Amino acid sequence: MNALRHSRLGRAAATPTGALVIAFVAWALAAMDQSIFGYAVPGVLKEFGIGLEVVGVMLSASFVFGMLVPPVAGVLVDLWGPRRVLVACLAIASVLAWLQSVATGIVMLGVLRVLSYGFSGALSPVTNALVANSAPPRHRAMYVAILQCAYPVGWFLAAMAFVPLSAGGTQWRGPFAIALVVLPIAALIYLLMPDSRPQAAPQAGSGLARPAANDATPASARHDRAPLRTLFGPRYRAVALGCGLAFLLYGIAIGGSTFFLPTYFQAGRGYAPDDAALIVGLTHVVALPGYLVAALLGQGAFGVRRTTILWAALGGTLLGAFVWMPPQFARDIALFGLMATFLFGTASILTTYLLEAFDRSIRGTAAAVCGSASLTAGFIIGPMLTSRAVTAWGWQITFSSIAVPATLAVALVVAMLPELTSRAAGHPQSAPLATPRPREN
Repeated sequence: MNALRHSRLGRAAATPTGALVIAFVAWALAAMDQSIFGYAVPGVLKEFGIGLEVVGVMLSASFVFGMLVPPVAGVLVDLWGPRRVLVACLAIASVLAWLQSVATGIVMLGVLRVLSYGFSGALSPVTNALVANSAPPRHRAMYVAILQCAYPVGWFLAAMAFVPLSAGGTQWRGPFAIALVVLPIAALIYLLMPDSRPQAAPQAGSGLARPAANDATPASARHDRAPLRTLFGPRYRAVALGCGLAFLLYGIAIGGSTFFLPTYFQAGRGYAPDDAALIVGLTHVVALPGYLVAALLGQGAFGVRRTTILWAALGGTLLGAFVWMPPQFARDIALFGLMATFLFGTASILTTYLLEAFDRSIRGTAAAVCGSASLTAGFIIGPMLTSRAVTAWGWQITFSSIAVPATLAVALVVAMLPELTSRAAGHPQSAPLATPRPREN
């Protein structure tokens, strides 16, 4: 194992680019495991004879558990380092995803979905912290944006696997077998990834040089043994609550729309199961430039905050326009892809704001609590609202009254947050943000 870690491949894994590749692969595989269930929903409804509201409860229950695991994982990353946490969550989630294919009843399927989502969702703060802590400060926005591309890539991989493994959409259990591919990849990551545990706080008088440009706190505070207390202390409280609210609203928007897309394109727009899966998968790929363009704008003069506001506003507006247009296959791919460029791309730049706003000693905790847990809380609310509203109002009014205003509200909340400031010379977007300390009289 040591020989592999000290090989050329192992040394590459220890670089910032290597950390990005590892995080990207892990998050893409986790997203693939998560999204298989979304493509399977129409088949689940048919086999078990249930309504969409039951699936809404299953999704919301999985998100309740998903609120609990990521904060624990984020704190463990800040205390232990990412390697063991990342590999454990990835392997456990893949096994639980595969077990959904052998579920004998809707209760068993629901329990497995709940457990699987919790562990796969925990990889979000783990991978975000890994990339943000290892990326060069001047390019952190782009590194984070590239990592966020892993999520639509995971959806695309699931879509490409769904059609052949489900016999054209008629057998929903088959695609879950692809989750087993994750296990040997997780083992390889464990062998290659360096055990980068946080450094203990140096003793006074140790002569340690002043902190690096991407570390705005004193060296003595780098290894924070009480990250939650620091996160909600006077220095960060306002920004933490604002970021949490923004991610909550974004979770409502995505949970109330994205998780129902395969069902929406079948029931709401009249497509066959394989065509619906193809549209959803391709539009996730079409949306990828939105993540990268947002990062380019964010790390430039336009700034992370203003880019987040623009992307969320355009995403909500375009989603509202799309659902009222009549269906047409090629146009739906193009227009939905354009909407997804901004709606899904908001995740990239909003995450960048979150990671830039906090010091690296609490970055994993901030990503887990203000990011993943708040986002997952929105995932609980969104599916429950959508699954009930569709029955009464139909798809168009439901999306227009839930996902669209929630996305626009993200832009409003971020507009009330402060600009990111920096202590790094020559780069206005590279250092953590803190709310101003009150002046001492």
